[in-house]
Amino acid sequence: MLATVATNQQTAGQIGRAAIEPVIASYVSDGAHDLVGEGGRTGVDLGEPYLDLSRLGYGIAGGSLYFRFELRGQIPSQVETTHIDSIWYQVLLDVDADSSTGYVWSGDFTPDYMLQLDSSSGITDLDFGVRKHSGAGNDWSWALIGSTERSGGDAVLAGGIGQDFFVLSCRYGDISVSEGSRIRFFVRSGVLYDGIVYNDFVPDKGTVIVTLPPAVTTSSSATSLPPCPPDCPSMVPAVAVAIAIVGAVLLVIAGLASFLRRPMRPSPASQSAASDWRYVEYLAKLEDLKSRGEISEGAYLKLRKEFWEKLEQGPG
Repeated sequence: MLATVATNQQTAGQIGRAAIEPVIASYVSDGAHDLVGEGGRTGVDLGEPYLDLSRLGYGIAGGSLYFRFELRGQIPSQVETTHIDSIWYQVLLDVDADSSTGYVWSGDFTPDYMLQLDSSSGITDLDFGVRKHSGAGNDWSWALIGSTERSGGDAVLAGGIGQDFFVLSCRYGDISVSEGSRIRFFVRSGVLYDGIVYNDFVPDKGTVIVTLPPAVTTSSSATSLPPCPPDCPSMVPAVAVAIAIVGAVLLVIAGLASFLRRPMRPSPASQSAASDWRYVEYLAKLEDLKSRGEISEGAYLKLRKEFWEKLEQGPG
């Protein structure tokens, strides 16, 4: 679904004219217990519901791509079975529609980049990286190209261990695309269970195809930012000033908010999915500030931690 969202919200300062942000936002649901084992579809239930994808939410705004994986169970801090050696969650992206580049998945789909969240330590930790195909043909070789511009070394933007969802993100530049680029992708979970690989794909067959909108269009600059939600921690004056300075840039998040605020099914480990997405929105603002050098790494980590703690506590 392609939509154009305009914001013209007045705050204590002068915001000026509207920032216009193209947004693509949609969801793809998945069937239950449809893990695919080596050699074909098995439909088995391994008794590990966090490996079973229930729905994928994806959004594009502000020159960034967002992928929300919704699972049928919470990601445990420790796997209780010795059958599992490693797990992974992946987004495979074909960014150039060129069959001579990327991994040869099929005749018309050759992914060039992969976002991967994985753990090989019994899910005591999760690692995230952007990888580029470095082999030839169907050689499964992927080179880690480093942390993304948006999320730095953070594994996820929201969710993760102890919850039944997580959000991955990357900027256009991370996967060598720009506005107008047409990309194809699918996501999957994976597990090495008793030496056998099982995957759950979304969509079950085929790929999702989207055309990337412009990063942002603004008609004039702004001097302040819509305020932090009422229950977020107060920020030190220096950080508040920094946010005001880059308010125009951060208004791109308003477009993404139309996607993030859609009703979602409740997460057992959080007060609501709406709060989860509000955290994503606020965190994206902080990350933009950090990437521009307006706040330090220490201030970023402190504000992120305090805001998440506030959301978990709930009202009052």
